This record gives sequence, structure tokens and C-alpha cells, in this order.
Amino acid sequence: MLDRLSAYPAIGWDFDGTLIDHPHSERIHRFIRGQPQIKHVILTFRTHGFERSIFADMRDLYPAAPERSCFARVTNIEDKAWEQFRKAELLRLNGMRGPLTEWERYYIEWKGRMCHQLGLPVLVDDRRTQVIPGCQKYNIDYIHPDEL
Repeated sequence: MLDRLSAYPAIGWDFDGTLIDHPHSERIHRFIRGQPQIKHVILTFRTHGFERSIFADMRDLYPAAPERSCFARVTNIEDKAWEQFRKAELLRLNGMRGPLTEWERYYIEWKGRMCHQLGLPVLVDDRRTQVIPGCQKYNIDYIHPDEL
């Protein structure tokens, strides 16, 4: 599957559960370091300052992880969007029913929309339910890191 990724001119990468804390993280790192002609972008749901530590966190776990210079950009969702999504998620766990809220739709479409806006034709992410709706809406290919 990593060979399939070589055909893309640009790739959106999830951070938690993909670039770190996934059985294939180190393979993904080698791919990124070995494909400098591809535009690599990190799209993360990390907020509230935690997005600022991603490269330190990655290097702490994987000494041979790609450096900041391997990525064209890092983009994270807004704090308020994360907060509102989490609030709705807790309400649903406690019995809330009905259609998705505006914030829930925003959250689950955010990575697909960012890929579309940044010219990333594919997203590699471990959170299917939180990213596939946006990928489908914006015609972005989706790959789960298990498939790599």
C-alpha cells in the first residue's frame, strides 16, 4: 500500500494513531523521509497547545521520525470546534438523539475540507467515523494506516 501512496503528489497525514502510536508508524516515517518530492501535511485534532508538541512527541517515541522539514505544513482544528464536538459526544453518550449538530458536522468534515483546500488528494487517518464523511464530501481518497 505504501507503493500506492507514491503515486500521490501530496498526502494528508493524521498524527495520533497514525504518525504515532500505530504499528505501522515507523514504516510510515521511512516512507515520508524517502519521498521528499511528495508534499506531506499533518492534519491533527490536537488543540489547546498540544499541537505545538507533535514533533517533540514523535521524536520521543521514534528517534528516527521525520523532522519538521519533511512536512510542508501542520494544521490543527480550532479549539472551539474540538470543545463543541466533545460536548456533543458526551451528550450522545448520555442519550442525546437526533441529527448531528452543526459542530459535529464541522468536526467530521474538517479533515476532508482541509485536504480539499490544501490540494491533498488523499488522507491517511485511523479515525474512520470522524473523517470519512468529509473525505466523501470533498472527494478525497481515504486510507486507514492498518492498510499500509
